[in-house]
Amino acid sequence: MNILASLVLCAALAPQDSWKDTHRIHLRNGNALDGRLEKVGEKEILVRWTPGVLLWIKTMDVVKIEEITIRTINSEPRKVPLHEAPPGKEAPAPADEGPPPRDPKRPQSDIDKFFTRILAADNMTSEILAKEVRGLGLEGAKAIIAELPLMDQPKTDLALVALDQMRDLPIDRELRGLLESKRSDIRAGICKILGNRGSGSLGSIAGLLRDPAPKVRIAALMALGNSGDSSMLNAISDLALDPDPMVRSRAIRAAEEMSARIQGDTDLALRWLSQLTRGPAGSVAEIAGGIARLAERAVEGFPTDDVRHRFAELLTDREPSTRAAAAFALSSVRPAEASAESIINALSGERDPRAAVSMCEALGKLKVHKSIETLIDRLREDSKDVRPAAQRALEKIAGNAEFGGDYEKWNQWFEQNKGRNP
Repeated sequence: MNILASLVLCAALAPQDSWKDTHRIHLRNGNALDGRLEKVGEKEILVRWTPGVLLWIKTMDVVKIEEITIRTINSEPRKVPLHEAPPGKEAPAPADEGPPPRDPKRPQSDIDKFFTRILAADNMTSEILAKEVRGLGLEGAKAIIAELPLMDQPKTDLALVALDQMRDLPIDRELRGLLESKRSDIRAGICKILGNRGSGSLGSIAGLLRDPAPKVRIAALMALGNSGDSSMLNAISDLALDPDPMVRSRAIRAAEEMSARIQGDTDLALRWLSQLTRGPAGSVAEIAGGIARLAERAVEGFPTDDVRHRFAELLTDREPSTRAAAAFALSSVRPAEASAESIINALSGERDPRAAVSMCEALGKLKVHKSIETLIDRLREDSKDVRPAAQRALEKIAGNAEFGGDYEKWNQWFEQNKGRNP
């Protein structure tokens, strides 16, 4: 990590409850770093890599910065072991084992003394840290790995940064051993390190896609996604059924990105179509959104008819949220006329306001003249949400904003313009 301008170790390195990843920094050396973006300057940016470690990165070493969304630690959802909990139901995860309390009788090891000195330094930079770490050599790296499970959180954070700088040392086997650590922070950190090393550890990392801790599953899927190995696409895409919404969101985006690189949209769309209603509550809308984005960039051979047919079927699902998701996803499937037909029929009998609003928005996006009459009828709706949605859709289709939500004016306009597109 010699691209770092400096490493700042905050006072006491106390974990911050509000810490969360907010951005992904893509580096010129091909690596990517997730963390909270603290400060952006002309020459440097400041990123919180972990709750206790701040990194200064030179802007000249940054290719691009992407915004990501991770829920805060305080709002972390209950952890669910994916292989034990049935879809849609949560089960308590085993308690995460933190660092053990230090035995006052145990003498301080050389590695412990090393990190104690580093943490106490006022002028520590990444260059100095890298030099210090490399001075430990291969045996020192192995000693860090061996002692890592016994470290407190500040030293753990620093040790993970140090190990990430030892990419030229043959320590993959020792690092993989830490993937079985009882501490989720170590498992997640090692996933990130192995992913950065570009080593032959994909099989070991893939096993953590079913880890009980959501943050470990996220670390695993990001490492696999960055690897560019097309054989991992199915394993990543299957996390679209994960109980944790943040894992699902990351998995769907990672699968879309990998699919674009390997031209695998057809297989990915068909796989997700088969999974649409198998996941927990909330996953239908997310998977439908992923399929819709695939449809928007569809090339020859994409299963457009299968996608349209499946979404049209879901317009009659008993769950309003599923009907709403299916309607909006259909608005991305071309040709517009074929997709609009199913939505128009569904909207005519839709009684749930949320689903009706989504259907109106979908028709507004498709801009099909045939839907105008049905939308005008919804202007007489009692729902305060449906009427404005129908009005917005009519204005998009007609290119006319002078009638507002007046049913009579819209109806008169429609009668005068029957048989021709506005």
